[in-house]
Amino acid sequence: MLHGTITHFVSGFSVAFSHAKTITENFEYLTRNLDATNGLLCRLHQDGVLELDEMQSVSGEQNRGYVQNEKLLFILVRKTEEQFNTFLDALDTTRQSYIREHISSNQQSRR
Repeated sequence: MLHGTITHFVSGFSVAFSHAKTITENFEYLTRNLDATNGLLCRLHQDGVLELDEMQSVSGEQNRGYVQNEKLLFILVRKTEEQFNTFLDALDTTRQSYIREHISSNQQSRR
C-alpha cells in the first residue's frame, strides 16, 4: 500500500543510513510479519528507540496490524543505525528472531 511512499521517503536519506535501505528492501515482509503488540513497542520505548508519543502513535486504537507496522517502519527509518540494531535485538527478545534472520539472509544474498 505505502511501499512506493517509503521508497520515495527513504531515497532522500544519505547512503550512511544503511538501515533505511534494509527497511525499504524488506518493507513488504516486515509489514506483513511484525507483531508490534506482543511487547515490541514497549521494549523499543524502554530501550530508548521510541519516544512515548511515537509509541502511542503506532499503538493507536485505530492502528492495527499492517498499518501499525507501517507507522513503526516510517519511524525506524529516521532513527540511527544503533537504534535500528536495538530494534533487531528487540525482535529476539520478543520471540520474533525469525524476522531478524530473514533480514540478515536478504542482506547476505545481496552482497
